[in-house]
Amino acid sequence: MRIACILLSFVLLTGNLKASEQMAEAYELSGREQQKSMEEESGKEPMAEGMRERQEPETEGMRERQEPDRKEDIPDLSEKEVISAERYNTKEEYYAQQQDYRKKDGYFYIFLRKEGDKVEKGRWYRINMSMKSLSSYKSQNISWSLLYLKKQKGDISGIDNWEWTSDTVIKLHDPFSFDVETGKKWEKTGQNGAGASPILGSAGVPDHDNGYYFKLCGKFLFGYRGYQIRFDDSIYEDMAGFDIEEENKRIQKPDDKLKEGEASWTGDGYFKFAIDTNNTGITNYGASGEFHNSVFGFKMVPNQYTVKYHANGGTGTMEDQSAVYDKAFTLKDNQFTRPGYTFMGWGLQTFGRYYQSGQSVKNLTEIQHGAVTLYAQWMPNVYRVNLDRCLDTPETAGTDAIYEKYEHGWYLNRECTGILKEGDQTGNIVIPQKTGYVFQGYDDAPVGGTQMITAEGKLTEAGIADYRQLGDTTWYASYNCLVSCEDYGDIPCDFEKTAGDSREYTGVLLSFDRERRQVTARNGKPGTAVSLIGLPAGTKIGQFESVISGSSASASFGAAQTAELSIVPQEGAAYQLQVAEQGNIQFQRAVYFKNGRFRTLVKLGEKGKKEAARGSEISGAAWGTEDSAYSLYRYTGCTSLKNVQRPGIVYRYFRYRDINMAYSGNGATSGTNKIEYGISMEDLYQFRKNEFVREENQRKFTQDGKPYDCQVKYSFEGWNLPQSRTYQEHQQDFAAYIYREAEEVHGVSDKPLEPAATYQPVEPVLTAGNRQAASESPYVNFRAEWNAFPTIVVTPGSSLEFYEGEDVKKEDLTACLTAHDEEDNGKENQPYLPDLNDKIRIVEIMYPKSENGSQEAYEKVYDNDVPEDFLLDTYYLKLEQDENVTVRIRFAVTDRNGNTTEEEFPVKIKYNNYPEIHSEEILYYLKEEANRGEITSDALAGRASAEDVEDGNLTGKLQLKDFDAQILKMQTEARAEFDLTYQVTDAYKKTTYRTVKLRVMDEDALVAELPRYYVRYISDKYLDTLEINSAWREPENYVYLREILRNETPVEIWKFTHEDVQDVQEWITENGSWKFGQEANQEFQTRFSRCRQQR
Repeated sequence: MRIACILLSFVLLTGNLKASEQMAEAYELSGREQQKSMEEESGKEPMAEGMRERQEPETEGMRERQEPDRKEDIPDLSEKEVISAERYNTKEEYYAQQQDYRKKDGYFYIFLRKEGDKVEKGRWYRINMSMKSLSSYKSQNISWSLLYLKKQKGDISGIDNWEWTSDTVIKLHDPFSFDVETGKKWEKTGQNGAGASPILGSAGVPDHDNGYYFKLCGKFLFGYRGYQIRFDDSIYEDMAGFDIEEENKRIQKPDDKLKEGEASWTGDGYFKFAIDTNNTGITNYGASGEFHNSVFGFKMVPNQYTVKYHANGGTGTMEDQSAVYDKAFTLKDNQFTRPGYTFMGWGLQTFGRYYQSGQSVKNLTEIQHGAVTLYAQWMPNVYRVNLDRCLDTPETAGTDAIYEKYEHGWYLNRECTGILKEGDQTGNIVIPQKTGYVFQGYDDAPVGGTQMITAEGKLTEAGIADYRQLGDTTWYASYNCLVSCEDYGDIPCDFEKTAGDSREYTGVLLSFDRERRQVTARNGKPGTAVSLIGLPAGTKIGQFESVISGSSASASFGAAQTAELSIVPQEGAAYQLQVAEQGNIQFQRAVYFKNGRFRTLVKLGEKGKKEAARGSEISGAAWGTEDSAYSLYRYTGCTSLKNVQRPGIVYRYFRYRDINMAYSGNGATSGTNKIEYGISMEDLYQFRKNEFVREENQRKFTQDGKPYDCQVKYSFEGWNLPQSRTYQEHQQDFAAYIYREAEEVHGVSDKPLEPAATYQPVEPVLTAGNRQAASESPYVNFRAEWNAFPTIVVTPGSSLEFYEGEDVKKEDLTACLTAHDEEDNGKENQPYLPDLNDKIRIVEIMYPKSENGSQEAYEKVYDNDVPEDFLLDTYYLKLEQDENVTVRIRFAVTDRNGNTTEEEFPVKIKYNNYPEIHSEEILYYLKEEANRGEITSDALAGRASAEDVEDGNLTGKLQLKDFDAQILKMQTEARAEFDLTYQVTDAYKKTTYRTVKLRVMDEDALVAELPRYYVRYISDKYLDTLEINSAWREPENYVYLREILRNETPVEIWKFTHEDVQDVQEWITENGSWKFGQEANQEFQTRFSRCRQQR
């Protein structure tokens, strides 16, 4: 429902303010200027000049009052609160100062009903208003709301006691959708511009035409389709008890009071409304000064409109027709004419739904003073064209007639709903059909006519152009003959149907054994009888024609579903193969015997029919001599029809095709590609023996990326088709089966995989059938399939070298090797295994004879692998010094495919040197040290060192053999001597012993025993005075001493007195032991730091 707007205009009375005459004059001028300004700002058309002249008195005094000499003398009342006023009897009273009623909140009531309805069908509304201030000098904002009557208490005189609500449920069910517009500023217009006088027809004050009234403007909203709102004076007569001022009974500006160009106060969906504010919503006080209710009545008046009649392609005239909304009226009868058409009625559109002439209608438009055009609706005439199908007893009769609509097109029915041709739209007729005939179209004459409908059932250009013809007529059908094609395969009767073969199943298989001179039938049902019935010479079976009559024989199928017939078939004879059960024939087929095998025809399929013109010739070759639907077959011939006069059948014949078998080495390093030409797919085929070899030198990488070179051998796994199974050497299978499988995996092509020059033609190995040259036949390409043998190498950076006596386990040997397989260790495998080291086995060890003959040569052979506790014989204590022996070990590894590789590697066993022990020949200790227990094994171990050529420093492993510290501790002799034996064992179990003397004596005996040593200072000048047995005379020490003495670059300066020298001598030899080494040097620097002069 659309919402209409009602413009609401309130008049604010300001002229009743009691003030001085000068104040009133200033106010009059201010009001006019502000009213004009607000009209211009709000976009309203300013008042006509004549209207302003009418509002402004022409007295000289009045004009003087309106034009004061000084504008600053005019008080600014724009922001003052307007005082509500009363009516006065005199001009002086009007302008006298007086405090009037003033009120900024108010309300009024509205009663709305449909014109002619009783009061009980009307609706009551209350409008509440509130303004922040009252001013006649600017637009006013007003807050207001619309309330609906909830409960009526008493009659109209007690309207203030009625209950009102804003409930949305009541609002939704309001039949008038009555509402009030909010959120807009109120417009104002002074009465002297277009005020109360034009509206109510009464002056504002005595001796003043208009007074100083102002109106505020707003809008009511309603939604009642097809109606206008009008002011309803009748409510004051229909309802008693109204308390209302007389002037409030008429608040709408009549149409006869409108200025030129001014829109009516009443329109579709809106209603302009002017209320004298002081007598209505704001103050509710009338001229008497007492409070009155403001109640206004409205009525919904139906709109009036005009109906016009349009010929819509016809000729003639018709007068217009007046109508009122919601009131039914009768449409006029048609007075227009149009040749070739029939009048159907009146429509609101040029084409579409329509009303009948004389039909009663209403509400054709809801627009006030609107105009509705009704168009004459015409229907073109329709003519029939009979379609003579010219067929006796057709399977499909087809469309029997079509219809021509005048100036429109062609249709499939008289109602013209099925389009055959209309504008850009086209359709088809249903063509007549009869087996063996091809519809050619319809002509406008039985013979030699013009084609009007095509073979597809569409109108020709000639047919379309004839749509303006008058009267019924007949068109005639024409036809061609149909020829169909059936395909048959000429196949051996002993040949099973392969997967993907499109032929029909032969049922019973039939073969002849020359040695046994018997015919065997297979795949029959046990208990059924099978017969071969000879047919006369001249019998045709496909392209074969028998040259001799055949004999007959019969037998029964046993539990094995085979039957033996005692008959020797004649070469070139034809037979009827028949299977019967209890006398009822279950199966029969014509067969013939040629080249030692029974053959028959089996159906491969049918092809679409082709048209043949009468008197023409057509053969099976018209359907082609190659057919992708029969990929296993080759075309051998066909039949033909000559001088075609009626439908017929032609036949095409096929046989299993010949193929070429191509063998390639697929990376083989020796051997030649082979090719076998002309293998019939009817033959039982045997695969060739492999003659290829593949061995490659490859570079591989260890897990940590180290490269190594190795030779890889490959095992032949069979003959492979891509993404298919692998055939083994000498395997037998029907060539058709092999071809079909190759075709499925795209292993068939028109050429071999590798250049033809690389292939050597060879004779095939056939177990049944005959070979024929067929180099143009497709190729089945086989590739040798290889599987790499694993490789074993010594890992780069590793060596198989061990020492005499070393414990060498299998893991120590395989840790030096890398075993790898191309397939098993491929990175695409999940889980990925980098090598086959865990699969390495030891199968043979060959030990040589040692030089000294302490160990003879021998071999160890292991069936599978060495035992778990295996240790390599490393010739412990059987080698001479610097002797090395080479043990040869054969390792083996097997991959998942069963390929085993064995490699022999030399393992070097090297002589292991004995460790050496270094110590003094005699170790001296004081008796007191022995008695205090200071001569311990640790102290004695510190007096010696050990080293080994292979192990290095072994001092930490030194031990004392049979040492008893308690014996030393209990020593009481002044002098005693003991044997002390050091021992040390290297990593490979070789042990060295060294025995020295341990002397324990008291201090006097020790001093006498000690060798004579002394300390002296020397310079380069006196080097030749060194003692003969001085350690400094040894070459290395002498060179070092000489370099030191010649170094004149001071690092530190030490100064020793004679007493200092003596102290040093005593310190070095104290307790009978010479001090040496790094600890002695540090102690010397600390004890004699007093002698240091400079660093």
